Amino acid sequence: MNEALTLNSQGPLLYPVTPGDWPLLERLLQDYLQELSVWTGDQPGRDGHFQYPYLDHYRREPDRRLFLVKTGSNPTESSDGTPVAGFVMIRDERDPQTGVLVHEIAEFYIRPGYRRAGFGRDCVRELLNRLPGQWQLGVLAGNNVARQFWQQVIADLCGAFEERTPAVPSAGQTLFRFETAVGV
Repeated sequence: MNEALTLNSQGPLLYPVTPGDWPLLERLLQDYLQELSVWTGDQPGRDGHFQYPYLDHYRREPDRRLFLVKTGSNPTESSDGTPVAGFVMIRDERDPQTGVLVHEIAEFYIRPGYRRAGFGRDCVRELLNRLPGQWQLGVLAGNNVARQFWQQVIADLCGAFEERTPAVPSAGQTLFRFETAVGV
């Protein structure tokens, strides 16, 4: 998918990552992984970087999509000079029980300066409009701000959803499953 996912004239735009965007994406991913380390306990390697073993999969596997969230007022720029507020990583796979295609929001990051301004909600709305169907995502145990964000956004955009919380609250992820049609 090479065309931009356009939101509104005031909000962010979702663009597929280009080869020239990879250095920026890798820097944003480091910021994201550092934030998540509060819940994962992960530490950077000897080189000072957090490891993300799936990044190369997004370069070569057709069932993965990677977008930059672009906006007009951010100092971090993509290869085309457009300011960037974050990224979204999508992975598609078939449900093993039903065979239905499920879109998974594998990673979702809005830089701190853009949070609580509607960028995240607008990005989710555009993703769901562009890729209707079955969706799922996981939120790390203990990340209550993210959990509340997803509960609110999914309820507002989709209505009903399924939320599975791990039996031991400090372990695993809360899993959200929901379905969309065009026009959320």
